[in-house]
Amino acid sequence: MIIILRIVWAWLMLGMTAWIMGSLFDYFLRNKLKPNPKMIFLAMASGPIPWIFVFRSLRHAWVDGRKNPKIPKDLTQCFKFLDKMLSKEDYLTAKKNPEFGIAIHHTFGRTLRNDWGLWSGSKLKDYFNGLGIYHADDMTGIIFTSYHRYLNGEHINLHEQVYYYIDYWEKEHGQGQ
Repeated sequence: MIIILRIVWAWLMLGMTAWIMGSLFDYFLRNKLKPNPKMIFLAMASGPIPWIFVFRSLRHAWVDGRKNPKIPKDLTQCFKFLDKMLSKEDYLTAKKNPEFGIAIHHTFGRTLRNDWGLWSGSKLKDYFNGLGIYHADDMTGIIFTSYHRYLNGEHINLHEQVYYYIDYWEKEHGQGQ
């Protein structure tokens, strides 16, 4: 019985080590930091399982939004991407209804947030961060509102939208995003 408990304990410890090492590599790669050589040695010494997580992290870094040409870099490119992505019916809905972004927030909006790296990191996220917008939901809100205005030939009023979200976070939560 004691041998089984020791095997289970060792297996759990190895799994925890693998998870921790993978998480550390994820952190370093996503923040464009170089891992400490001691950390790499620890991962190697821990056996083959941590390398599964390391390779997963490297794969994430490889397809990172900062290098992906299928992710727009600014609002103008978002409009071009949406022109190509939306069906004729969705295009007309976006043009007619100023609140279409609310209707698609949990469906198409979620797809954009995930695929365009608004949660994980991309040049588009960096663009919005530079404007003072840090929450991915706010980013897609600005994209959809601006797209509707763009389709109707209206002024986008980007600064007005940015200040709306900044003001919201300050009033509701007492701090910035």
